[in-house]
Amino acid sequence: MSFLLWYNNRNINRNTIYLSLFFIVVSIYGMTHFFTIYHQSIFWLAIFYSHFTPLMLLMGPFIYFYVRNTLEDRQGLKKIDYLHFIPATIHFIGLIPYYFKSFSHKEEIARKIIANLDILPQINSNMFYSAVVGYSMRPLFMMCYILYCLYMLWGHYRNRKNTNTSKTKQSFLTYRWLLILNLSILLLVTNFIVLTIKGIIEDPSDALLTMYPLHIISALAYFTMVFSLLFFPNILYGIPIPTKLNEPVVKPVKEKEIEKKVELVREKQDLLKLYNEDDSLYEVAVAIKQYLLDKEPYLDPEFSQFTISVDLKIPLNHISYCFAYIFKKKFNLLRMELRVNYAMKLLKQGLTENITIDAISQEAGFSSRSNFYAAFKKITNSTPSEFVVDSSKNLTC
Repeated sequence: MSFLLWYNNRNINRNTIYLSLFFIVVSIYGMTHFFTIYHQSIFWLAIFYSHFTPLMLLMGPFIYFYVRNTLEDRQGLKKIDYLHFIPATIHFIGLIPYYFKSFSHKEEIARKIIANLDILPQINSNMFYSAVVGYSMRPLFMMCYILYCLYMLWGHYRNRKNTNTSKTKQSFLTYRWLLILNLSILLLVTNFIVLTIKGIIEDPSDALLTMYPLHIISALAYFTMVFSLLFFPNILYGIPIPTKLNEPVVKPVKEKEIEKKVELVREKQDLLKLYNEDDSLYEVAVAIKQYLLDKEPYLDPEFSQFTISVDLKIPLNHISYCFAYIFKKKFNLLRMELRVNYAMKLLKQGLTENITIDAISQEAGFSSRSNFYAAFKKITNSTPSEFVVDSSKNLTC
């Protein structure tokens, strides 16, 4: 699910990359925990033990980048943000000698752990500090980050009355998701901190027995955190904050002015109907609509949301949000309808007498004959040839 989250959203809202990376690392953390304590497999424990611990020090930075960028409606990292990678880098350097140990040596360590879990604090694979310090660093670092994320959420909550964006349904839903996410992580981190402390004070095996109920609570927290994405996928749009368009190709105008356009574009106008006038990004949607009406960029086979983002200088997640909540239509479907609508005009004008239907499909922006026919059939419930025949009959009548 983490990889799907990254793959499907990497070009729309890059902030979800941090969220997916966080889920991936947490999953590795859980798998390492499982192979160390429960699975009793020498091979898998030899693979997971210590190798991925530098990644575990990145859980805090990943969730911090996601929460901060979502609240600020920004993408990417600042130069100073790379300081957050220093602890993981130091830990990685400390593990380099262990990485070059033979696999048989690592299997021997795994065999000892499986035979006696209580020797875990005595096994040191990092040349900079002891195993106890390594175990303690991971949840403590994560706790610092999650507390600061909750602080940012509290600050956003206090300032919500000063912005119109915070009053939208999308803002409320995303804020609630961020709160659930961070509180769920807080439960998980608390579990590991208590487990680490008890494992240091007592024997790790005894600590695990007494901690089993807390493991169940943590599992429920993780379940809530992950499956919230399945039930409310629109939270991945973030909290779009409208900004002034920086020298856009098409200057945004009021929706009523668009209605005054010539009769020729009436059909496109119907396809580009807008909703939710009170939405904070409504004017951005108006600008996108006029851009589609005037420039007809969809006639380019390479046209995508990224094209709109570059031409109008609008963030990709804002564009995706506009199509989902203001146009109330998926981008791919709207692009298909506009292309078919353009092809229908060419067919009605009798251009097939001079050029082939295949040539019209290319002029309408379709990359292949099969795509054109499939799209035309889906929109009009007839093939281009049938449409031409029907149009001819109507004219003769």
